[in-house]
Amino acid sequence: MKIKFKLLVLLSLCAGFMACSNPPSDFKYEEDEGSIRITSYIGKSNKVVIPAKIEGLPVTSICFSEDSSSNFSVTSVSIPKTVNYIDYCAFEDYTKLKEIKIPNSVTYIGNCAFENCTSLTQLEIPDSIETIGSSAFKNCTGITTITITGSIEEIQENAFADCLNLKSVIISDKIKKFAETAFSGCVNLEEIKISRRNRDIAPSVFCYSDNLKSIIDIENGNNLYTIQDGSIYDNEKTELYSVLKWVQGDYIVSDKVKKIRNSAFSDCTKITDIVIPTTVKKLGENAFRGCVSLSNITINSESVQISPDMFRGCKSLKNVKNANGEIVYFLSNGSVYDKDFKKLLLAYEYDSVLSIPEGVTTISKNACRNAIGIRYISIPDTLVTIEDGGLKGTNVNYMTIPAGVRYLGEKCLPNSLIELYVDSESLYAKESPFDYQMSGFKRLCFLDNYYYTDARNILIKYAPKGTKIIDNYKHERLIDKYFTYEYGEYVYKDCFIDVNDLPGVLELYRDTENNDIDFYRSTSFLLNGNITDEILTAIVKVCDEITDSTYEPTLALDFSNVTGFESCILDNSVRFNNIKAVFFPDNIKNLNVSVLSSSNKLDMVGFTGSKEQWNSIFPSGELKNGMDKVIKVVCSLEPSFPHSYSYHSTEWYKKAVYDEW
Repeated sequence: MKIKFKLLVLLSLCAGFMACSNPPSDFKYEEDEGSIRITSYIGKSNKVVIPAKIEGLPVTSICFSEDSSSNFSVTSVSIPKTVNYIDYCAFEDYTKLKEIKIPNSVTYIGNCAFENCTSLTQLEIPDSIETIGSSAFKNCTGITTITITGSIEEIQENAFADCLNLKSVIISDKIKKFAETAFSGCVNLEEIKISRRNRDIAPSVFCYSDNLKSIIDIENGNNLYTIQDGSIYDNEKTELYSVLKWVQGDYIVSDKVKKIRNSAFSDCTKITDIVIPTTVKKLGENAFRGCVSLSNITINSESVQISPDMFRGCKSLKNVKNANGEIVYFLSNGSVYDKDFKKLLLAYEYDSVLSIPEGVTTISKNACRNAIGIRYISIPDTLVTIEDGGLKGTNVNYMTIPAGVRYLGEKCLPNSLIELYVDSESLYAKESPFDYQMSGFKRLCFLDNYYYTDARNILIKYAPKGTKIIDNYKHERLIDKYFTYEYGEYVYKDCFIDVNDLPGVLELYRDTENNDIDFYRSTSFLLNGNITDEILTAIVKVCDEITDSTYEPTLALDFSNVTGFESCILDNSVRFNNIKAVFFPDNIKNLNVSVLSSSNKLDMVGFTGSKEQWNSIFPSGELKNGMDKVIKVVCSLEPSFPHSYSYHSTEWYKKAVYDEW
């Protein structure tokens, strides 16, 4: 298979290609599993011959533009037969590149590999190529003809987009997978010659031209389609395959048309009104998708079936009515809802936001499929149900489940989720709402003030491994089962509670047989409320009893958001025995050095005030604990709650102790 881009007749190789290879010192490179990957060209010559080997290893992958130090003045490149991979953005923005020789060892041309190579006039691509990546030759404005003489596995999105001077495309073999946007922006494309094996995909692929005149069968020279008034039909004009993107205003479908093909009007952004005649018996999938200016559609045929995917992204359309004038769907910002405006059927990313209107009660199954552009979700208080896969497919990192939600379907949450805030007290889930692929999920935070809720039971049960639980409950007791799950490990890491509740919480960890308090995993308590000497004494008393048990305890106590500390007296009676880290607010005044030096396992102190303030409390300098180990002090920390969720005490502690701060 060969692809030729022609402005000039392909000449014999220039003298630069006949020259000896450039020395290895002209390149930056790295070893990758016994081969060399070139990452940039830093030589001075504008004509480059890549060596077959560097340091005795074959050069198999190239990317000239990975490093900003690359020489972008290159005009010609010769690639050795050892290379099989032209990497992502390999020659992007090499605007002076005119010639490149690619051997038949190369199988893959990566995304953006030759994007913006505006001077490229001579190029031969060998039969070995299997994939041409997304935007691989985008904006190569010097190209006038593309010839594909063999079979390619895949031509990806925007592969030849915005080749403004491209006038002719010849495809003589089957393209197994051909992205619809491969030639988007090629507005001067006039003639297509293709194999009839590409018949079904051709209209949607080449509909971006303002000047398209013919699509011809390369085997016999006959027209495969009729192109008239900006529309591509079969030769009998009974099937509407595609509408060219330049068409604008009102569009009345011909009464000869019986079938409107998949994506026929897709992304026709200038059409405002469409009329479907009674003769049409079938509407294809995604027929009107992305018609952002479409404000009215009249469907006169009673026999056509209408589905939500047809109208996704029609953000100017308010509703869809059938031939009887009955509303079938409501739309809001391109998202499609049922006829009662109660159920989200199909979501659309409008400025990266999915804003679900008040009154909607249900997000339907897989409603957000193919909605990767959604970064933020606004969920109304009226929502009750998120069905299976409901929000899966979005790219949301942070979201809140409001108080009214009662049911979560299987894998209904976004895979991209990092933090989930829960305001609902009563939830039901038959299967896990989390996907096992949610490797980035970090934190589950409950916003209500109750101790026992179905929401806690369900979400903690299914939380992905390693989840940190932050609990804003106000109750003196916790139940251990809520902090374990199928792996048998404790996921309970952080608890945001009132200082008045902490003694009772710590008592829960008491081993009744040995009368000791056990901590089996790194647990930190992030405290709020007003503290007194009595409460502090109660906390210290149970902390003194914490034992090593099987694991060394790494409990952290965070007082940085607590009020009233300026009135507390921390004298010799206070010990933070077996506590690894403690955090103080900047208003602490009465802190005796013995409080810290007598606490055997303390190895880190956090302080929200400045270093100067800390030195005024401890002018003597270095602090050591009861085992003569230096205590690390980290000053100028932000209060952990509610101001900075990113720097809660466990993270402070780990970064400080392990010198990663």
